[in-house]
Amino acid sequence: MIITPLLAIMQEQCEYLKRLGFSATYIGKDSSEENDIITGWYMYVFASPEQILGVDKYRNMLMSDILQENLVVIAVDEAHVVQDWGDSENGEKVFREWYGRVGEIRSLCPTKSGKLSKASMFRWLINELTANPAEFSRTLIFCTTIKETAELHATFKTEIDINQFSLYHSKTPDSVKEYIRQDMSKIDGNIKILIGTSAAGMGINFKCVNRVINFGPARDMDTLVQQMGRAGRDGSISEHLVIYHGQQMSSVKDLEIRSYLCSDQCRRDIMLKYYSDQKQQVNSDECCDNCSSVDGDPHPSTVVNATENFIIVREPNNYEIKD
Repeated sequence: MIITPLLAIMQEQCEYLKRLGFSATYIGKDSSEENDIITGWYMYVFASPEQILGVDKYRNMLMSDILQENLVVIAVDEAHVVQDWGDSENGEKVFREWYGRVGEIRSLCPTKSGKLSKASMFRWLINELTANPAEFSRTLIFCTTIKETAELHATFKTEIDINQFSLYHSKTPDSVKEYIRQDMSKIDGNIKILIGTSAAGMGINFKCVNRVINFGPARDMDTLVQQMGRAGRDGSISEHLVIYHGQQMSSVKDLEIRSYLCSDQCRRDIMLKYYSDQKQQVNSDECCDNCSSVDGDPHPSTVVNATENFIIVREPNNYEIKD
């Protein structure tokens, strides 16, 4: 939720987020959207302090179970106006009274810790699977540690059918590994999401994988390419996402990975240059998030719940795979 002072800012930012593929709106735009806002349908909601604090239904919304469960962060845009517009000297009438009461939002959301839950981070993926399991793109999620895979597995366990996802790492029992290999060798297998470490990407050819997610930076370029190469093996254009916390970069020593993740240049070009390969000619919206942004037409399928704490790197994976 973003508290901002001007309607023009709300309109501009909503249009920008929509082009990126996020659901966004602002309070007061359309009365028909009020129920969707209150029930938490939108990823981003913009509001003025007068609306969010001065209108009972939205003030009550801040204390609702739905908002308490799904709210990631409340940001105050153009924060310098809080004092300029909400306070006065010599008893003069303030320009916008509700800006002087923005701090009340904290007391209305007492349970928020400021940390992003994994359920919120992967809400888009969970919703996609539950909405249409038959059309869901089989997904591999690579984590950097066994502990991370277990935590993510526990998150998914509370949200979706246990038969639709599984866990794969070096400590996974051999019988479970064999079941996973058998199931994911089938085009119509039950497992839709596999959460694992690098062990899930070695010597295994899972079928119909059309999305790979790295939850945390890979340790080096070879590992990244080996893991993203699990997707698109049927020749179809698939999607690769890297989701990482900015602080995780402090432990990344590999210069190529740092360049790949932090650069505003073509990610495909960076990766291929590492292997002294030539870039294939592709449309910008089939290349990477940086290339599609340059053309001013960010790829519409980018629906990850990005926040101020997490960075999302997106790249369609349509490389020729050579084992």
